[in-house]
Amino acid sequence: MRLLKFLSLVSLFLLSVACESDKSSSLDEVKLLSSINNKIHLKSDEIASNAFEIKYDVQGKPIIGQAVSVKLTFNGFIESQQIQIEFKVADPSSMTFSEAQVKKINLQYNENTKDNNLIQNVSVIPKKQGRIFLNVILSYEIEDGIVSIMKAVPIYVDSV
Repeated sequence: MRLLKFLSLVSLFLLSVACESDKSSSLDEVKLLSSINNKIHLKSDEIASNAFEIKYDVQGKPIIGQAVSVKLTFNGFIESQQIQIEFKVADPSSMTFSEAQVKKINLQYNENTKDNNLIQNVSVIPKKQGRIFLNVILSYEIEDGIVSIMKAVPIYVDSV
C-alpha cells in the first residue's frame, strides 16, 4: 500500500513538472511571437510615418453648393518611383466631387529633380455646413509589399 501511495505521489509530481515545463515553453513561444509582431508593427509604422508627408491647403472659402479646390502636396522619399493616390468621400451627403475630378491617379517621381514634392489639386462641392472630410489614400510598393497611408483632410464650410 505504501509503495502504491509513493508511486502515485511520484507520478503526480512528474506530471505536474511536465505540465509546468509545457506551460513555460508555450509562454516563451507566445512572448517570442509577440516580440516579432511588435517589431513588424514598429517597422511598418516607421516606414509609413517617415516615407511621406501629406500637406493640404484649401484654396478659397468653401461655401455650400460651390466648387472648392484643395491643393495636396506629397513629399517623400521612397524606393518606388510611382505612387497611386485615391480620393474618397466618406459621407456622400456632405460633399461630391466636381464633374471632371478623377478619383484615382498614378503619379511618377522624376529622378532628375531635386525636389521630392508632387502636387495634386482636388475639386469638391460641399453639400452641408460645418466640417467635412476628404479622404486621401496614398499607396506605393516597397520590397516587402504595398504601403498605404491615409489622411483625412478637414474642410470647414460656411453657408454663405
